[in-house]
Amino acid sequence: RAELQASAGNLCIRLGRIPEGQRLASESQSFLKETARSGDANPVELAIAARSLIESEVRSLRDYKLALQFIQGAAAKNGQDSEIQEILGEAYWQNGDRGLAIQAVERALSLIEQGPTPARQALEKTLTRYRTERLP
Repeated sequence: RAELQASAGNLCIRLGRIPEGQRLASESQSFLKETARSGDANPVELAIAARSLIESEVRSLRDYKLALQFIQGAAAKNGQDSEIQEILGEAYWQNGDRGLAIQAVERALSLIEQGPTPARQALEKTLTRYRTERLP
């Protein structure tokens, strides 16, 4: 539910419904952080919390360092998940570590289907961005 609430908050912000978006995003992040900080959070819960901290449309709610901690925990529990590796790459990128960001996306690519799928194309585009663009 909190993941959907975070998505709804982002959508509200994009639609100009700022107060509603901020409320939804804030409420979802509180729950996601609490869940991720619990000692029994699973890799999916950690990944959802990390993605929310990276992608929130409410810039004041973004926390790249905490996102990196959460997604590193997810990777330690399940490093063979391509989505976890993709989020790990973004967290490294947002924290200024190009090399580890590239490694994580390369790992994600190695874990998915080899054909020209939308997921592969998106990851390849991300990899090119990490190799060529300036760090944030």
